[in-house]
Amino acid sequence: MSEHNFLNIHVLISHAASCVNRDNNNLQKHMVFGGVTRARVSSQSLKYAIRGSSYYQKKLGEASDRTREIGALADEYVEQLKSKYSPELIRKTISLASADGEKDTQGNISAKEITSESQSGSIIPWSLAEVAGLCEIVKVAEKEGLSHRQLTKRIADNKNELRKALASSVDIALSGRMTTSGLLDSVEAGMALAHSFTTHQHTSQLDWFTAVDDFSDANSGKTTAGHIGTQDFATGTFYRYCSVNVPLLAENLGNDKAKALEVCSYLVYLLSTVVPKGKQNSFAAFNYADYILASFSDEPISLSDAFEKPVQKDREGGFTETSINGLESYFEKLKTAYAIESKDMVFNLFSEEKKPSISKLQEWVKQGH
Repeated sequence: MSEHNFLNIHVLISHAASCVNRDNNNLQKHMVFGGVTRARVSSQSLKYAIRGSSYYQKKLGEASDRTREIGALADEYVEQLKSKYSPELIRKTISLASADGEKDTQGNISAKEITSESQSGSIIPWSLAEVAGLCEIVKVAEKEGLSHRQLTKRIADNKNELRKALASSVDIALSGRMTTSGLLDSVEAGMALAHSFTTHQHTSQLDWFTAVDDFSDANSGKTTAGHIGTQDFATGTFYRYCSVNVPLLAENLGNDKAKALEVCSYLVYLLSTVVPKGKQNSFAAFNYADYILASFSDEPISLSDAFEKPVQKDREGGFTETSINGLESYFEKLKTAYAIESKDMVFNLFSEEKKPSISKLQEWVKQGH
């Protein structure tokens, strides 16, 4: 019997003029696909915008703390956890979590001293609730006189309880975390997010602008430009794709499938409304999605190949509806050719059959259809 363990989310969202994600030359990011250039928005940029959005904070709480500045992190966590644990215990726990620590000749629990300048080798996502859980384990382990090896086993035995703490830092459960040492556990990402790209060819466009200097010629009363510049920008319909391994996400949240599906329902809204902040004060590309296809299936399935041949304008000059038609046609062909079993629901802003409702789609996802 089909389990439908993967939720695939396909989104079409259009922007008039935008430059939400730039490269090192201050140009709109792009790529070549199907032999033509497409405007592109990186998955990293979109994930950063999602976890920093007000909707994320309202529905999922604060995002993780991502840093290599272990000293500054310890100072912050000491302040937030001071009513529960001593500063010494918190700093010791963070040290043990971020590195192998220092074992004495008897193998007792020991840790490197954390100072305000302490750093780790790479940026690591941290969860306050997870650190609090580790503090509790370390405190008990010290009372019981456990060795460093026994502490490691104790933490492994409590892995599920520690994973439940990630419910307060869902972005770690979604995007994962890789660690190579210390007591902090690696987390396999429950979500795969693709780079967004225009369904049609992208032609680079430039905004030529000037900044007026109000005092450039005070004697004559005339003003002139104090700065002249150009800014690359993009227009068009973008295809966003995300796949969620629901059982893995549930495992990352302490084996809580209901919580995983709830997170998925919020993710649908976030992928349909959140836009990265690059140059938004200049372009105000605050657009919502026109089309969303949510599909539960047995495997992750991208529909990007529906746009390998760039979409052409419809008779009225737009790309959105032709992109919708192309995506749906390709999906049906794919399901027939590979006998794909899936449960699907569509949000289509242009549908004349019934009024679209993002809340209905979210509820459908939350039920795990």
